[in-house]
Amino acid sequence: MRFRTALAAGAVTVASAALALVPATGPAAATTTVCGTGYSYVDSYPLLDPNSTGPSAGTLYLYYNAGNGQNCAYTEATEWVGTAKWMGVRVSTDTDDGQDDTGNYKYYAGPVYVHARHTCVNLWGTVDSPDGRSAYHTDQNGVHCG
Repeated sequence: MRFRTALAAGAVTVASAALALVPATGPAAATTTVCGTGYSYVDSYPLLDPNSTGPSAGTLYLYYNAGNGQNCAYTEATEWVGTAKWMGVRVSTDTDDGQDDTGNYKYYAGPVYVHARHTCVNLWGTVDSPDGRSAYHTDQNGVHCG
């Protein structure tokens, strides 16, 4: 009986170690290709049409690099992917205008950066429908103060 318990405990340890080696997926993994290396996921905001209760058309992502104190933001479309549409993203602080990126994009706008160690960030992101009739956006001011 002790042998079975020890064997089962060993199998759990091996399985746990194997899971630790599985690479991360989702937003945290995506930032390596969009923001660069060293950035960690902080938050995300849906881009909503203020005149509708429908689903979002995209997401604004925020990442932070503790090594250089930079925040990175980008807007990713979840509707009309692969079709050119007006998109934009902006990140700033109260003392730094930061960066913005706007234009007709198929997948995402950005990345944009601002130095924001020990200060709050202001974020804006938008995705318009390809016909220009609907604008989906978010505007977040004074968030993630740290």
